[in-house]
Amino acid sequence: MTLNDRASADLACARELADWCRSVHTTAISAFEGEIEVAHRFGAHVEDGVARFGFWTPELLDNRVPEGDVFLEVLAPREPLDLTLSHQETRFEKVYLPVARYEAYTFAAATGLRAGTRNEIGDFYALVWRDPEGTWHRVLDPLAMSLPFGAFAPAELYDVRAMHSGRGDAAYWEGLRGEAPHKVAPPTNILQIHVPTATAGGTLASLTRQFERLANRVEQGLAYEAADPLFLGYDAVQLLPVEPTTVYEAGHDFWLETDGDASEVTVTQTWPRSVNFTAFPMRLNRICRSRPQSPISLSGQGTSMSSLKARSRPSSPGRSRPKISRMTSSRSNSASWSASFPASIFE
Repeated sequence: MTLNDRASADLACARELADWCRSVHTTAISAFEGEIEVAHRFGAHVEDGVARFGFWTPELLDNRVPEGDVFLEVLAPREPLDLTLSHQETRFEKVYLPVARYEAYTFAAATGLRAGTRNEIGDFYALVWRDPEGTWHRVLDPLAMSLPFGAFAPAELYDVRAMHSGRGDAAYWEGLRGEAPHKVAPPTNILQIHVPTATAGGTLASLTRQFERLANRVEQGLAYEAADPLFLGYDAVQLLPVEPTTVYEAGHDFWLETDGDASEVTVTQTWPRSVNFTAFPMRLNRICRSRPQSPISLSGQGTSMSSLKARSRPSSPGRSRPKISRMTSSRSNSASWSASFPASIFE
């Protein structure tokens, strides 16, 4: 079935979201509180077969774009995509679906769209608008759950609920459940890892396997290998590098569209030659989707991060903690991950 045959706009649902947004901003205690509540509807969410989309679009107000010139753009590959290829050319089907707006917010809803999973690529989407000269402009989703081709390309509609239902560390987090919310103490020792050089594989998948192997060795009381102490004795992990955005100041070529019209477009996809935070979600999505088993937390099979730390902590205060010798980035503004990675990091 073609995308045009299965994709259908649910304009009534989109208008309900716009009306809800209006109500929130009318009744909220403050504008700030209203913004917080509305922000939870941004991005793409799939519920009961309906895909709902929310965007913050102040540029539409700045350019006085009428609602009739704004659409949700949905793209579906005609051939299967291989996320492990460094370069490929794919023909995409394309449809435009109407939206509903309230001030600087734009909402859309549709049925018949294909949501991605670990094993299947979903439909791609972005918001597009047309200026008075007929030129099309694209608004990408900064809150997308999946970016197989990077942050400068349309996002993938992703089934987050299915991801959570199959996550391998659910039992670990369930064990932290209590009457009061569980609070993770601030980390005192943070391991900064340059993912491409931390392991021979150079990927998040190989790094995950490294921590799984270490957790099993600690649990079984096995001796450490020479490089094992580099990864042990820390409360948190910080992924590097974060490169200057000036790397692609003149533009990027990760997703190039050619030979297109209103119903189809040919896209050349290239694996980004950068591992900055812009490209990070794409590399993460590509590599980890091919992993044969579900990820587990750094705690391993019943082994907590604290036990890893306790067994590898330096014996004397004067002994310095080993560091990754091939770390190349001195800049870091990425978040510090807590003692256990949530499964969503690896989806």
